[in-house]
Amino acid sequence: MRSRLNQEEAHEILAPYIPDMAKAPHLGLDRYNSSVEPGARAEHRPSTSANSIYDHTWAELIEKLGEKVGLHFLEINGLKILNFDDKLVLRLKKVDQQGQHSNISTKQQKAFDAQESIPGLPFERLILGYEPDQVFSRVIRVTIRPVHREWAVQIHDRQEDNWEIVSQQFLLRA
Repeated sequence: MRSRLNQEEAHEILAPYIPDMAKAPHLGLDRYNSSVEPGARAEHRPSTSANSIYDHTWAELIEKLGEKVGLHFLEINGLKILNFDDKLVLRLKKVDQQGQHSNISTKQQKAFDAQESIPGLPFERLILGYEPDQVFSRVIRVTIRPVHREWAVQIHDRQEDNWEIVSQQFLLRA
């Protein structure tokens, strides 16, 4: 089933949170790089680095957005999501150059991506993606897109002009 939410509707719901959501992956990666010595980081497998950065980024989101009215941080059977006033949910994911995330294929993951019913979740589901460089030294871009990729935007940590349409770029490379 496809998203019924278009870019404009998503932007209207997410606008108050965009600067902090755009900043969180950068801060999460910085926290990882400053808290783990370079020699130890060099020994980490990419999945170890990615998991640590994810955890730090999730903590940054909670720190920046945790007290905002209408925003709820949920964990349902290990699935961490941000619920925006029961209008839509966002899932944080590391993505590649095409904005594609990879998953361990679980029943819940498949249900989320297929937009099947998951108790407690609204139908509209988006991916808050962050693309690190290959050595996890910086975040290249932060994006938002529906799970079925009907559109995609890059977000920025500024108050104005923080929603940049990148759909053609991402959708053509999918």
